[in-house]
Amino acid sequence: MDKKKAQTGERGQVPRRVVLLAAGQVGVMFAVGGLLKLERGRAQFIRPPGTLSEADLLARCIKCRRCVEVCPQDVLRGVRLAESIAAFDTPCLDFDLGACDFCLECVEVCPTDALHAAPADGMTLGVAVVDRDACVAWTWGGCTRCYNQCPYGAIHLDAQQRPVVDAAACTGCGVCEHVCDRSAKRWQPSQSGKGITVQPLDETR
Repeated sequence: MDKKKAQTGERGQVPRRVVLLAAGQVGVMFAVGGLLKLERGRAQFIRPPGTLSEADLLARCIKCRRCVEVCPQDVLRGVRLAESIAAFDTPCLDFDLGACDFCLECVEVCPTDALHAAPADGMTLGVAVVDRDACVAWTWGGCTRCYNQCPYGAIHLDAQQRPVVDAAACTGCGVCEHVCDRSAKRWQPSQSGKGITVQPLDETR
């Protein structure tokens, strides 16, 4: 076969490599679309006060970062691209940085009602969960930091002085996660390295 024909194919025919490349691009588009749809359907991050739902925030947020800039506790940051494509640069709480005191300054500066005005009393951002494999008190004993610092009395100690969360009283403020000592962990810690972390609320409840 002529070398030129081998590269371009017979007249009127699309070269096979072009077809394969196009098919691959379409496949990537469908995969990304599916990923975005999946991400939008579930809460992956602890969102600021005033968030009605993950879908509502993603639809309204214009990523102006005003809430991040105004936060007096410096606990807000934008979601990183590596963490989520759909939620990139929308606000989330990072309890390594601090904890939320429900001052609602973030709500006041939001220009699109992605964060809705509501009384701070009764707001719940998430729920604290103890990882018994990573928690020092549950493995070695002696640590009561989260219990001592919880401002809502949502953590109590069992008979062995181990923390147990009262989910009904927890607001998800993140104080417990913030004060948990990441360096004091077991050899096989949780993903965060902490014995207690705040998890997003299940929006299906």
